[in-house]
Amino acid sequence: MFSYGFFYFCRYIKKSTLIMKLPFLFLAFLIVFYSANAQQKNPPVVENFAKRITNSEAMVFDEHLNVIGLQTDDDKYDVVGVDENMQSLWKIALDANTLWIKKFKSKVLVLASLTNKSKAVGDVTYTAYMIDPATGKIAGNKVVYHATNEFVQQPQIFTGNGDFFKLAVRTTTRKENTGVWADMFKSGGKIAKEWNQTADLRIISYNEKLDTINTLKPVTTNGLFLSLTVNKNQDVFIGWFNGPSMEIYKYDAGQTKPSNFMAVPVDFKSGQNSIVANTLFLRPSENKNIINLALLYNNEKGFPQLGIGRMDFSNNQKKFVTQVFDKATLNAFKKSFQPVNKDLDNVDFGLPEAMTIQHIEEVNGNIVAAVAANWFQTSSRGITVHITSSVIINSYDQNLNLKFQQVLPTTGFHVSDVLTVAFHVRKNELDVLANTKNGMASNACAYAALDLNTGKWVKMYKLSKKKIPAFAYSRGSSALWYADRFVVPYFSLVTYSYVKNNIDLQSNFYLD
Repeated sequence: MFSYGFFYFCRYIKKSTLIMKLPFLFLAFLIVFYSANAQQKNPPVVENFAKRITNSEAMVFDEHLNVIGLQTDDDKYDVVGVDENMQSLWKIALDANTLWIKKFKSKVLVLASLTNKSKAVGDVTYTAYMIDPATGKIAGNKVVYHATNEFVQQPQIFTGNGDFFKLAVRTTTRKENTGVWADMFKSGGKIAKEWNQTADLRIISYNEKLDTINTLKPVTTNGLFLSLTVNKNQDVFIGWFNGPSMEIYKYDAGQTKPSNFMAVPVDFKSGQNSIVANTLFLRPSENKNIINLALLYNNEKGFPQLGIGRMDFSNNQKKFVTQVFDKATLNAFKKSFQPVNKDLDNVDFGLPEAMTIQHIEEVNGNIVAAVAANWFQTSSRGITVHITSSVIINSYDQNLNLKFQQVLPTTGFHVSDVLTVAFHVRKNELDVLANTKNGMASNACAYAALDLNTGKWVKMYKLSKKKIPAFAYSRGSSALWYADRFVVPYFSLVTYSYVKNNIDLQSNFYLD
């Protein structure tokens, strides 16, 4: 604050001679310059923003407001509006064990899922809330879905640019509370088969009053469900795997039957214990007739393979390109990496077989996709550590030619949480936040900005951890993004707990 006041003092100081004036202006410039850099070394922190949190999810509402959902108990969530100064503008307590936050009709839409434990297994209720972003007051709420069947249900919500509200619910053939994941490999493929099968699929549309407008029940094929998405025109795209092909069906807005479908042969090696649901990432294009897709799978040779596709349903033109991440390819990436920061120069891809898609997005007609390995190691003492390895970022043009391939050399770890990476497009840069080792036993949060035109890193550095606990880590899904800055929530495990976390907030400027 002092530096800005000093600058304006110099600006209006009485003119004498040029020799007298220049030192003042130069000094003012230096104070402003070093003040900005000092702010990055000592960024503002809000300690104990939240306590004893088990889960969280954030959403950018606009350039001045983000909304974060904080699970405070098994069946309780706080929904909090946070501005760019890390101030809590409002807070609402809701009954929920799962929460989704979206923008709908200039309001904050919250969908709360609550399994009624006092009733039979499978009694599930989804309640929608419309929240005024300025006041935090609930403008309306209604139960929008209720089911009493005994099978696991997987919901998704879509709002486009905030113009509509659709709830998609897929019902599997896997019964609630029957077995655990540890029994997967003892089941002879039974558990995976039940998760992959689709007993029912419906997409329900609602108006601003949360009344049901219509319900679409797409045709379910004999194949395995992969993914579902809705574009801003309210057209629905659904992906199925009917070996050896991946099939994408398009349902035009308001129609009950598919208008078209397109298939792509994929050498998908699906083991009997493979859960394929939601492994295909479908992303709508700005063009309502085009769908972009990304799929990461083990090919017939057992190597992880990334598939990127673009399908144009207006003329049945399709493109699909693949890249195998074998040992030779990954070694070549590692050797070609040019360090930007000496504190972040260790490329480690970890366990390639554990690679997952971290992000896919269309930016100015180009596709940006990111992958990284999420895996774990167990020590001789029985302690399991979850690891997220270095991130590979690919960019493709409209013809799916590879524009560039870049690496973020981070490797983060945690004893109880699978660490995720945060991505945010601003202007023509991709902002990335990821955990990375900071010494032998803790993480730092790394921030990097990638120029999407050149494929070069503009900046890359570890954020300060002053006033942040040494063992604290960041979660990608909880990052808060504003017009001129971003806020990192740091999670610190509560003593003697592998579930509960306290949260500190840290504000950082982009420094353009």
